[in-house]
Amino acid sequence: MKKFKLLALDMDGTTLNKQGKISDANRKAINDATARGIKISLVSGRDAFTLNNFAKKLGLDGYMSAMNGNVIFKSGTGEIIIEHFMDADMVKKIIDIAKSVPGILAIFIDNDTYVEDINHPFAKILQKFTERPLIHMGNTIQYLKTNNLFNRVIKMAFLNEYEELINVKENQLSEVSNDLNLVFSLPFCLELFRKDVGKGESLKEIAKLYNIDRDSILAMGDGENDIEMLKFAGKGISPSNCMPTVIRYADEITTTNDRDAVAVIINKYLL
Repeated sequence: MKKFKLLALDMDGTTLNKQGKISDANRKAINDATARGIKISLVSGRDAFTLNNFAKKLGLDGYMSAMNGNVIFKSGTGEIIIEHFMDADMVKKIIDIAKSVPGILAIFIDNDTYVEDINHPFAKILQKFTERPLIHMGNTIQYLKTNNLFNRVIKMAFLNEYEELINVKENQLSEVSNDLNLVFSLPFCLELFRKDVGKGESLKEIAKLYNIDRDSILAMGDGENDIEMLKFAGKGISPSNCMPTVIRYADEITTTNDRDAVAVIINKYLL
C-alpha cells in the first residue's frame, strides 16, 4: 500500500459532523495519525482564527490553509505564511452586482466577516461558521472606503438558497466567471476569490513547505471548493454526503461525515 505522508482535511461536511463538531472517533484517529508522523493540514473555507482554534484542539502543529486557500498559516502561533487579496476594482464590481441579487453578500477581511445586515437570516447562519462576531457595515461601499479596506478583501460570498445561487452564478456573475473562482463551499454559500488561488494551489504550497510529493498526499473534501485539492492529491476521497458535482472528481467515496468518515479513511490508509 502507498505510504501517505500528508493528510489534507476539509472541515465542514468532512471532518465536522452536522452539528459542527469533531467526533471522538475522528479526534482519536487524527491523534493516532500524527503520533505516527503523518502531517495533517486543515484546509478550510473558514477564517484563520477559527481554523487555528480547531488545530489547537486537535493538537496539530504545522501548516494550515484558511479562506479557501487564500491564507496559509502556521498553527499555534497563527503566523501568516501566504496571503492573497482580491483586486479592489473587482471587489467594487461584485458589490455593485450584489445590489440586484437576492440574499446577502459577505466580505472576508483578515479574520473577520462583514455583512450589510447582521440580522439577515443567512447572516445568522453564517455566524455559526466563525468564532468571531460578524461586523455590521450598513452601506458597504461607504464602510470599506472609510476604513480603507478595499485592498484587504480576501474573498466574498453570496448566501441564499442553492437554486437561487445557481441562477446568480449562471447569470449575474457570468461576466466575472473568467476572472474569479466561483465555487460552492456549502449549498447556501457561493464563494468568490482570485482565479489563481484555491485549496488545490494552497495544498501545493504546503507540500512544498514540507517537501512532500503530491503522490504522498491524501485529501478529503465534500464541496466544490475541494475539487482542485482532490485532483492535486495522490488520492482524493469524499464523504458520501458530498455535493453531487464533486463525486466524479473523487478517487473514492466513503461514509458520511456523521459516520466518522475521517476516522474510517485514516484507519484504512494511515494506521
